[in-house]
Amino acid sequence: MKNIKPITLEKYDMPVYESTDLHIYRNTEENICVTALSFELEDGEDSQYPLEDILDQFNLYISDFIDPEAFGQSNYLRAEFAGDPGDIRDFLKSVVGKRVYNKELKGEDGETYVKLIIESIQLTLNGKFS
Repeated sequence: MKNIKPITLEKYDMPVYESTDLHIYRNTEENICVTALSFELEDGEDSQYPLEDILDQFNLYISDFIDPEAFGQSNYLRAEFAGDPGDIRDFLKSVVGKRVYNKELKGEDGETYVKLIIESIQLTLNGKFS
């Protein structure tokens, strides 16, 4: 996954939502905290992985699929994530603007394991890396 960006959904303007932090909203009727992101799947990724591993890593779940017809049909996806406000805050700090993917590694026992990798993306400014 790459090009991970927070988005503000129109429904967050409704009275049942209150902003609790930057890009984090609380649904006062359901008493859940949410955030929404757009992201792009890379070649070889599907809408399940690494998304499922991210959910496990940050103790979140998907509360809404924005444009659900795009899942499985497009590399550009949008979803709403829900969970504890602290977990959402950690999630946003960890993945926004970064590249997230799974990497297979061989363990000392000879077994193959999958590791979730979150890496910063280097920006080039005037021909220099920042």
